[in-house]
Amino acid sequence: SKVVKTYAIDKEYFITLIQKENLNDCIKRMMCLEDNNIMINELYYLSYLGRGQFGNVCLVHNQIAIYAAKLISKTTIEKSKNRLKYLASEKKALSDLSHPFIVKYIKTLKAKGWCIFLTEYVSGKTLSDLCTSNKLKKNIEYIKFYGACLFIILDYLTSMHYIHRDIKPANIMIDTDGYVKLIDFGLSKVYCFFLF
Repeated sequence: SKVVKTYAIDKEYFITLIQKENLNDCIKRMMCLEDNNIMINELYYLSYLGRGQFGNVCLVHNQIAIYAAKLISKTTIEKSKNRLKYLASEKKALSDLSHPFIVKYIKTLKAKGWCIFLTEYVSGKTLSDLCTSNKLKKNIEYIKFYGACLFIILDYLTSMHYIHRDIKPANIMIDTDGYVKLIDFGLSKVYCFFLF
């Protein structure tokens, strides 16, 4: 049997979506982020985005949507058990977590000599870039807004029993709508509290 996911939004948010952009585009984008049937041979390279701790991040598409692909060479993974642990932690966290302020994990793909993490593409700057641009220094409202977003993320992570352990401006993306997306869950841990 197939699993069916349904989504519900409140009326006010629905109205802002209709006014802001085409509703069909929004629904298609949400559906693309839920499609984990993407195969490696369906992806096409668009551009290089940057270098992560263990691999390169590229922009790819499958003729329907655009994704970010983190490419990690298998030789890099095999060099150290810590690197394998780091990648396993990131995959588990991104698989378990689903929040509008956390980058969406799609799936892990394998290619000859490579392990590929396919995630939502967040176009925009990091909070680190924003801090150096003087935009935050001059506007207290930005600081309040991004602080509030971070509190919302921390509340969600706590409710899911996760600790990120690497929250810093470079790991917080600002999307084109101005909202935050927390990335890089390699150091994250699941924790449990025992009540006696």
